[in-house]
Amino acid sequence: MIWKLFKRLIIISLLVYVTLFVFIEFFPFFYNSKNNNRWHYLSERLRNGVSEQNIEVLFLGESRVNAAIDVNKIKNTWSFAAGGATSIEMFYTLVNYLKINPKPQIIYYSLSPRSMIELFSFWDFAVRNDFFYYNEIAEIIRISGELEKHKTLQTIIETAGDIGVATNIQKKQTSVPPILKYFSYRANYIGYFQLDIRQSSIVGAKEENLREFEIMDSMRGRRPHPALTTDYPKENYETQLKHFLPPRLLHYYFMRTLDLCNKSGIKVIFEFSPMNETSVACLKPSFVSEYQVYMQKIAEKYPAFEISDSIITYPDNQFGDPSHLNKSGRERFTDYLILSYFSEMKTEKEVF
Repeated sequence: MIWKLFKRLIIISLLVYVTLFVFIEFFPFFYNSKNNNRWHYLSERLRNGVSEQNIEVLFLGESRVNAAIDVNKIKNTWSFAAGGATSIEMFYTLVNYLKINPKPQIIYYSLSPRSMIELFSFWDFAVRNDFFYYNEIAEIIRISGELEKHKTLQTIIETAGDIGVATNIQKKQTSVPPILKYFSYRANYIGYFQLDIRQSSIVGAKEENLREFEIMDSMRGRRPHPALTTDYPKENYETQLKHFLPPRLLHYYFMRTLDLCNKSGIKVIFEFSPMNETSVACLKPSFVSEYQVYMQKIAEKYPAFEISDSIITYPDNQFGDPSHLNKSGRERFTDYLILSYFSEMKTEKEVF
C-alpha cells in the first residue's frame, strides 16, 4: 500500500515537473520579470530580425550604455546592450546579428571595467533565457576549459600581442564541470524560475512584457531606465577594486569581437560610459593605471578603431544610481558622442 502510494506520488511529481518544464520553456511572456524579459527580447530580435532597416551603427555593451545614450538621436541605430553583459554575450550578439542582417558601418562598443573582469549575467540571465544556441554554449565551455589548462596560450599571444592578461584570476566558478552545470541549470526550473512565476501569479506578466517589447522597439532596442532619479553621490563597484585584471575568457572574447569587426571592415568605437565624481575620487591608482594601459595596448593593436582609455567624469547629480546616468546625464553624454563621432547622423528625435 505504501509502495503504491509512493509510486503515485513520483508519477504525479513527474507530471507536474513536465508541465512546468513545457510552460517555462515555451511561454516566457507569461511570467518573466523585466530583467529576464530584456534577455528574451534580445534573443527574439537576434533570431527574427529588428524592425529598423538600414542600420549603420550598432550599440553593444551593458546597461550603462542603455542609460547613457539616447540612440534615437542618432540616425539608423539599434542597441543590443544588456544589463550585466560581458564580451561573451556581445560577441555572439554580433555573430548572430550578422547572419541575418547587413553589416553596420560602425560598432559602438562599451563595457564597464566591472563587465570586463566579472561574469555577471551569463548563467542567471543569458543561459536562463536561451540567449545562446547550444553549439555556442559548447564552444564557450570548450574555450574556457582550454584557457584554464593553458592549451591556447600560443593563440592568446598571437592575437593579443604583448597585451598583459591575468593568469591568476581565472578561477573556477564551481567544482561542477561546466557542461554538467549547464544541463543541471537548465533543468532546475523550480529553483530558478519560481520567483518570477510566483510574482506574476503564473500568467500575469504577459501584457506588461509585450508592452515592454513595443517600448524597446520604439527606442531602437534600448531598454528604458525609469527609476533613475537625480543626485546620487555614492561609490560604484569599481571603487572596490585594487587591480584591473581581465580573466582570460573575457579577454579572449573581447579580442575575438574586435578581430571579427576588423576582418569584416566594421569600424569600432570603444568609449566607457561616464562615472560619477564621487566614484572617480575613490578609484585606486593601480586600478586606473592598469585599465588605461590595457586599453592603450588594445588601441595600438587596432589603429583603425577609436579606442579610448579615458574615464569620463560627470557630476553626481547627473546619475540615478552609482553607475547609471539619469536623463540629464544621458542628454549630455549623447550630445558629446554626436559631436565626437556622429555629427552627420544626428536626428531631432528623442524617446524616453
